[in-house]
Amino acid sequence: MRKVSLSQRLLARTRHVAGLLKQGYTNLRGRSSNLINLYRVFRRNGPTPAGIHLESRPSGVKPRSTLRFAASDETYSDGFWRATPRNIYQPEVSGDWVVTLTDVTLGSHGEARLADGRWLQFPFVNIHPPRGHTSEGVVLSVDEPVWIIQNGSDAFGHWLLHVLPRIHGALQIDATKRILTRHPGWNPSGLLAMVGLTLEDIIFFPQNGPDGGYVHVKHGAAISHSAPRGNVEVFPLGTDRFDAMSSEFLSRASTTQSPVGQKLYVSRSSRDVAQYRDGCQNREDLEEFFAAEGFEVVYPERFTFLEQVAMFRDADYIIAEGGSAPHNTLFSRPGTKLIYISARMKPENNHWQRRIADLRGLQYRHVIPTREFTQRRYTVDMEQIRDAFRTVQWS
Repeated sequence: MRKVSLSQRLLARTRHVAGLLKQGYTNLRGRSSNLINLYRVFRRNGPTPAGIHLESRPSGVKPRSTLRFAASDETYSDGFWRATPRNIYQPEVSGDWVVTLTDVTLGSHGEARLADGRWLQFPFVNIHPPRGHTSEGVVLSVDEPVWIIQNGSDAFGHWLLHVLPRIHGALQIDATKRILTRHPGWNPSGLLAMVGLTLEDIIFFPQNGPDGGYVHVKHGAAISHSAPRGNVEVFPLGTDRFDAMSSEFLSRASTTQSPVGQKLYVSRSSRDVAQYRDGCQNREDLEEFFAAEGFEVVYPERFTFLEQVAMFRDADYIIAEGGSAPHNTLFSRPGTKLIYISARMKPENNHWQRRIADLRGLQYRHVIPTREFTQRRYTVDMEQIRDAFRTVQWS
């Protein structure tokens, strides 16, 4: 177990406080009378605004000893392997914040406005703090009771880590309500089937209007985040919910054979010409190199989701280009070796895949073979890739 120096802990705590300030957890932000910070209201047992009711709250905090850390974690950049400081997590909570909302106007990205015109700020429900849009131009009204599952992104990874766990948790509480959420822009039926839902069980936010259009909900219920969303010091890890979801999905895939081998290079589709490509611009060089090293190049989106679960479950060695696909290591076995390749990123974004590695007990390595800082468009230095692969060590 790698020790963390005092200076690293102090730096992590400083970033932790800065993150909390940005999220509006303290009195230093969000003082506007037009903005209600529900987290602060509930923590202080203050008067609850009309139209809001706290159905349940976390029942307690787990001992710090229950948090999980990756078996090994190093980062390669600028020609060297370096020990990566541990993720420092807030203590995990037991249970969820569940809130019912009456006569609320919602934007798909997380904006919520009460009938009296005040905005809600609840970090464990909202993806984004209120942006101040008006609620005029509501394009849909929902009178039936629904679960409100907001999401600020169309990416598969966001659905897998942010939307699906909350749907899974919500259904354990009340499976009679339909789900109100944002359409991801691709067919989510495969993911929904994993929690026993069809597209008919979902009400999607309209595509037109600001941020996907506003919806008026007569009776809604929202459940807190549990996902490893970026900043590890703001959102708890939520191992119970991910353990339950992963176990259920693995059980559903128990009779599904992996369509590929045990050494995977997880790539992204190269069907777009390079000038329109998202992510690595010389992806073919990576694919050619790792194929020559005995890895099977796979594009997960070309398989059913059950097959994706099976391929990550059975793999011993996974190398993956940064993006949503390697988040499927939620279904990998403890001890699976994972190398994650990406551009340089903001520190909070580096935590996404590391938190999954912590959760699943993976042997994790992060390779940064470029000096570019945008994950959307970068080119890797193949000499650094060759050196990193040649010198990587595993515990």
